[in-house]
Amino acid sequence: MTRMLRGSPHYKKLAYLQSKGFLVNDCDAVGEVYPQFFDLLLKFQNIFFYSATDITPCNLLKCEFATYPDIKPIRCRPYRLSDKMRGQVDKQLNDLLDAGIIVEDENSPFASPIVLVRKRDSSYRFCVDFRNLNKICLNYTNRFPFLKTFWM
Repeated sequence: MTRMLRGSPHYKKLAYLQSKGFLVNDCDAVGEVYPQFFDLLLKFQNIFFYSATDITPCNLLKCEFATYPDIKPIRCRPYRLSDKMRGQVDKQLNDLLDAGIIVEDENSPFASPIVLVRKRDSSYRFCVDFRNLNKICLNYTNRFPFLKTFWM
C-alpha cells in the first residue's frame, strides 16, 4: 500500500479527480499501477460527464419499441415519496429538462413510476421502473446480427 504525499504530482492529480467527482481513494494504491490509473483517467477525462448539463442529446438513434398486438398502453401510478424525496425528484427532473435530455410529453399513453436509489456518496440515482412495460414489449433478441458476422 502506498500513501500519496501532499505536494507530489500524484497527490495533485488525486485532488483534481476528487474535485471532479471521481470516487478514488489513495488507500487502495498498489505499486506503480495507481499513478498509471490516474494518468489514464486524466487522459480520457473528456469521455466522463460530471453533471446532467454535460450530457449532450443524441439524435443518431430513435428508440422505438413494439408491443404485443391488442395490448393497451401501461399507465402505472407513481410510487409514494417523502417530501425530501419529492424535492430531490423535482430538482433532478428540472436539471434533465433544462439540459434537454428529456422532454415533457403530456399526451403519452404510457407512464412508469420512478424510484430514487441512494448512491455511496449519499446522492440519489434517478431510475424509472419499466418492469410493467417490459412485460408487454416484443422481445427482439435475434433482431441484430452478432459482431462476429461482420469480421468473418
